Amino acid sequence: MYFEEMKHKDEGVFPNPVSFLCALKACGIVRDIEQCEEIHAEISRQGLLRTNVQLGSTLLDVYAKLGFLDKAQDVFEMLPVKDVVSWTSLIGGYADHGYGEEALNFLEEMKYTGILPNAATFVCSLKACGAIGSSSKGQEIHLEVCRQKLLSKNIRVGNALVDMYAKCGLLSEAQKVFNKIPDRNIITWTSLIAGYAQIRETSDVCIILKEMIELGVFPNLVTFLVLLSACSHRGLVRKGQACFKLMCRDYGIIPTIEHYNCMVDLLGRAGQLEEAVEMIEKMPLNPDLRLWHTLLGACRMLGNVEISEQAFQHAVKLDETDDSAYICMYNIYADAGMQENAEKVEALRIQKEAWCKSGIGHPLLATD
Repeated sequence: MYFEEMKHKDEGVFPNPVSFLCALKACGIVRDIEQCEEIHAEISRQGLLRTNVQLGSTLLDVYAKLGFLDKAQDVFEMLPVKDVVSWTSLIGGYADHGYGEEALNFLEEMKYTGILPNAATFVCSLKACGAIGSSSKGQEIHLEVCRQKLLSKNIRVGNALVDMYAKCGLLSEAQKVFNKIPDRNIITWTSLIAGYAQIRETSDVCIILKEMIELGVFPNLVTFLVLLSACSHRGLVRKGQACFKLMCRDYGIIPTIEHYNCMVDLLGRAGQLEEAVEMIEKMPLNPDLRLWHTLLGACRMLGNVEISEQAFQHAVKLDETDDSAYICMYNIYADAGMQENAEKVEALRIQKEAWCKSGIGHPLLATD
């Protein structure tokens, strides 16, 4: 706001590189890509991109964080000096948005040019390794981390290593790294818990959780999300319900939509659809599409037509172009031998694009 006001003042106050730098950081915080592109255009017009390394690196970082990776790479190519900060921003952007292989390719390219990775580079690269399950590359990075003695000096690198090994299913390696980290925080503990939960070692999860609490590190939103997910996949209804109550009552943590989704999934898998519906009705948040999908999935598994119809109606109210809701409802009807109803849903699915393009309201959403 102030940046725009400054530009339109009559006193002839014009932005300088520092003004642009601050404005770009603000764009990244509020995720304003349009303003970022406007600033980019002005920076380019003034020729600052090729002369001001910090400004170019900041612009690159904002594009990378917002997921505009092609734009980030274009800016990167124009930088007069490509240092470890700009390389790390590019690697981090690709890693954060699901392009693990590309991120690791940039890591190799960076090293080839003679730029050595720093702690932040290792964190981004380890995240990429965990995302694509590249334990071999992760082990290479681990060796370099040990050579630089970063494990005892940088908690973020240690946490990234634990998380990488856990996501790759190498729990013994994750545990070894965990044991070597001198000052573990909630992220360290949660990464290890998530690893054991992933391989459904519920007893180990409970032991680690107990040890963590006894050492004065208390679970947070993410920890409880991991615990609820583990209970859901193991069908541990009572334990999951106890965990949910513990989170709300003892730790005063307000559940997010993800926590409610886990609980609905847990109850649905256990055949307790009425309890799942009751939880949705009582939750203080507005149910999202994923929550209705979870309920629809449970209904299909249990063959419950009545509740699935309610979930389907809610889903299409949120997004009348939601193919997965139509397909799931079709299958529920078909499985129940209600072929006529199934065909009606399929007809609606086929016609919905035409209705949306023409601007005519969807029949299911029509009101009297």
